[in-house]
Amino acid sequence: MATDPEFQPGAAPFGNFINYYSFNPPENRLRLLPAEFYTIIKRYSADRPLLGLDIGCNTGVGLLCRLLTPPDGDSSTPASHTDFHLLGCDIDSVLIQRAVENNSHPAHLTFQTLDYMDTEQRQETLGSYLQRFGHAKFDVTFCFSVTMWIHLQNGDSGLMDFLRSVSSWTRFLLLEPQPWKCYRSAGRRLRKLGRDEFPRLKTLRIRGDVEREIDRCLTEGCGMTRVGGFGETQWGRKLVLYRIGGDTGGTETGAV
Repeated sequence: MATDPEFQPGAAPFGNFINYYSFNPPENRLRLLPAEFYTIIKRYSADRPLLGLDIGCNTGVGLLCRLLTPPDGDSSTPASHTDFHLLGCDIDSVLIQRAVENNSHPAHLTFQTLDYMDTEQRQETLGSYLQRFGHAKFDVTFCFSVTMWIHLQNGDSGLMDFLRSVSSWTRFLLLEPQPWKCYRSAGRRLRKLGRDEFPRLKTLRIRGDVEREIDRCLTEGCGMTRVGGFGETQWGRKLVLYRIGGDTGGTETGAV
């Protein structure tokens, strides 16, 4: 399998890497979160179950199961506070099938194949999940190393549409955007495999300042407030928390 180009990292045009958590363990992100992270989120959910969304969850079990299995005596995790339910979505049905098969928390953890940029599919998947709990929005959305793939596949306007959509579905957004150097690396991997580069790469106008433009879109165009940053992963990617200001509930039609 290691020599098959279909299983090389560069052959994952949507970031849907095989065995992703084997080379980027969830601890690389979780260790950066402060003890009060979930306390802050819980403050806005009253006595309701806490709902989370992971966009681009891969096989899911790495990160999401860690969130639902706190260390003994650790009161800083969501499972220690109240009911915590998570929806993990990925565009790759094979990865989602693996997630379902290895799901050790089926009562709290749901996996579903979703092309997030498909508006109708997104509305149905997210809307029906929220309706199960009588929620208008997710309490927190995790979006780890997804923005570059959205950008490469859908262009500048697609990236902005993605950010506007995500902000309309959640109260808090924990974002790990890829800096421009990651785009160059993704292009090199494709060339190394003898494949065509991402067709939109050369047409992108948002380039070296991609992280700043993402922040600007969220804070100036989506009504979100930058709560703070939690440092960088060992890959040099920042974890940033945003909070929606003036919740208006429900659907993307309410997004700014």
